[in-house]
This record gives sequence, structure tokens and C-alpha cells, in this order.
Amino acid sequence: MKKLSRRHRTLLIYRSKKVLRLRTLLNARFRKLAASSVASLSRGQIRTVSLYRDGQFENGFSLSDGLAPPADISLGANYEETALFLQDVRGRLAASWQTFVQNKSRYNAAARRSGSTGVLNYYDYTKIERMSVSSALVLASEYDCLRKSRIFIPKAIDFERWQPNVRALLEGIGFLEMSGVHSNGPKFTEFSDLRILRFRSGAEADGEQVEKLLTELGVPQALEDPAIYDAIIEALVNTRHHAYPKGLRFPRPHFAGWWLTALVDHRDRRIVISTFDRGLGIPATLPHWERYPAFQRGWRRIFSNDPDLADTSQDGMAIRVAMAVGKSSTGYSHRGRGLPAMESVIDLCLDGSLTIYSRCGEYRRSKGGRPQPTNRNTPVGGTLVTWDLAF
Repeated sequence: MKKLSRRHRTLLIYRSKKVLRLRTLLNARFRKLAASSVASLSRGQIRTVSLYRDGQFENGFSLSDGLAPPADISLGANYEETALFLQDVRGRLAASWQTFVQNKSRYNAAARRSGSTGVLNYYDYTKIERMSVSSALVLASEYDCLRKSRIFIPKAIDFERWQPNVRALLEGIGFLEMSGVHSNGPKFTEFSDLRILRFRSGAEADGEQVEKLLTELGVPQALEDPAIYDAIIEALVNTRHHAYPKGLRFPRPHFAGWWLTALVDHRDRRIVISTFDRGLGIPATLPHWERYPAFQRGWRRIFSNDPDLADTSQDGMAIRVAMAVGKSSTGYSHRGRGLPAMESVIDLCLDGSLTIYSRCGEYRRSKGGRPQPTNRNTPVGGTLVTWDLAF
């Protein structure tokens, strides 16, 4: 790899900081959520709720009515509402300690009157009718970051009234464990014709760990093609290496790692694998890529101007061009396929599709089809990669 000049390195750092400034604007919006939470708490009425943790139910209270999430939490079927909800979750969880401090006296008074414990506010998960596995993974990552920061451990509210399919999914894939509601759980859960891997997270792109997790799920046996399995492993490993450039600071609470879950449906003979990181996103990290000059040439051929990667309105196309250019951004020969490896998986299966959400960009391709880049208004908060594969 060619060594960067001091001028080029300075330029790349400047562009990365420009992207982080955009994130800072989003964080300012998150801080406003804390103030809005305080206002809603002062207006709201204390209500009785059911609190659940580690198999134990107890009556408790909430200082406000439950916040209503979308009925359909799915980036594929309901992107804008889902992305806004996930953004709202990140902001409110980040502001949770500040909100508690500002409402501590009111909380203590309610606890004395009721003789029980409670919560300041909560998301009313009884309103959720459907949730996709990949969207649940993003949701779990937000709670997991909070748990790793040791800010607080939540309880499930009105858990017994959650929709059975939603509760089975969240409990089966380990969302309750990742959020701290359950202290531990199985490596995977089987019910009906489904086998679901509980969420895993790691601070490093440990290929051996990923390989072990997918082996537990039974992915190699289901895919019956070592080349497909190897491509998935390489793609999962690659997601960690481009997400968090060295020298850049991220807003807290933050965990510089990845999250992974997978599902095997033996009835429909399909596998869904999702990985997520909370990094800057593919479009924002392209200037750090060793193939960035080739990316620039490809961009100029299409648009006749230089790319402005701080402009999120072109994120979908930025991912599309990066996929076409096609080498890993890690700079290591043993991870040489990178982004193309993600796409090669679907060409080796009977049928399948790849979906990438990164910052405000969406990239989709089905086997035998043309790539479909889309630009979204709301960022996903990182990079989410999902394979839906038939076997």
C-alpha cells in the first residue's frame, strides 16, 4: 500500500472530522430529547405498570405514559418510521442518566407513596405488532452500549402483554439478555422450524469467533458450500475494520464493536444473517480506503464532479460505486475481497439478496438482478448488512 503524504493524511482527517461534526448536530438533537423527557414527565400522570426481570414480575409505577413505537419495526418495510424510532431510542438512552437526576425527587416521592420501584418513562412494546430480525439487532445494540457503560439496567414493562411473536423473537435472539433484563440465556433458541442465534457482540473482528457462532447455528450444513461460508466470514470480519477509523472520538455511550445475529428457517429453507456496527458508515470512511482514488475516478465518470462524502444525499450511490470498485479498505491482503465478498454470497446460493444500510444510504441486490441504490432521509446510525439466502 502506498504511504500517505502528510498533506493527504491531513486532508483525510479533516474530512473525517467534518463527518463527525454532522454527528454532533444529531447528538444536539438527542440532548433536546432529554429536555422533552423532563417536560413530559412533569405533565404526565403516575400510572401502574408491570415490571419484569429475570423471571420475576412485580407491580411498579411509571412517571409518564408509555412512548409508542411503530407497529411495524422493519427497515425493509417501514424504513423512515423505524429509523426515526431507533434514532429516538439512541438519544433517550444516552440522556437517561441526566433525565433521572432531574426527576430524582419526584421519583423518590412516588416510590415512597406506592411502596414500590418504578421507571421514569418507557417504550410501550405492547404496541409492536411485527419486528424484523435485523431491526431488532440494531435496537439491541443501543441497549447493549448502555449496559456496557453501566449507566443503568432496564426492566421489561408489561412484558406479559407483548405480542407473542414479538416476545418470542426478542426473547429468543437474546435481546432481553443484551439489555440486562435476563442475566443469561442459551447460545441459540429453537422453536417450530426456526433456529435463532442470540445476539453476539465483539470488540475485534475475530473470524474464529464468528465461525464458531455460525457453526453453532448450523449455517455450514444448511448452505452446503464452503465457498459461501468463507465469503460470509470474510464479509463479517471486514465490517469491523472499516467502521471505526483510528484517532476519531465517538459520542458516548459508545462501543467500538460489532453485533451479529442469524436465523435458519427450515420450513422455507432460508437463512437470514445480519451484522451491525455503530461506526461512521461506509460513505464516510471511503477517504481512508486504499482504493479511494479508483472510487473518485468511478464517481467522476458518473457525475462529472468530485464526490463530497459529507453530503449524505448521495450515500446510496456512494455504496454502489464502492461495490463496483471492489477491494477491501483494510489494506491487508488476507482480507482482500471485503465489500465484493458481501455480494458474492448471493451469487453462490440458489437464490438470495443482500441489503446494506449505511449512514443515509441503502444498497440492495438480488441474485440475477441489478444493484438498487437508494438515499434515505434518516441515518441508520452505522452500517447494517443483511443476507437473506435460500438453500
